[in-house]
Amino acid sequence: MALADAARCAEQIGQDYVISYRPSPADMVSYGFDRDRVRSILRRDLEACKHGHVDITLKDVETVEADPTRVRKWVNVTREVIDEVFR
Repeated sequence: MALADAARCAEQIGQDYVISYRPSPADMVSYGFDRDRVRSILRRDLEACKHGHVDITLKDVETVEADPTRVRKWVNVTREVIDEVFR
């Protein structure tokens, strides 16, 4: 699976459109939950997008390894990163 370079996309899109940011669910909640890794990926990508409009969607989640609380944890980490990056 090819992944887009968030920084290059944000540079090309600017403020003309809304960036639909869809991080890999495998990195976010599917195979283990590493809060620091999630934070690092989100921070890197959202820093690149912070001068535009961003919609964040976690989609295509196929497993949370019998731990549905991972999605809530992901939302909390994502909100923390948003607060850090977009203040």
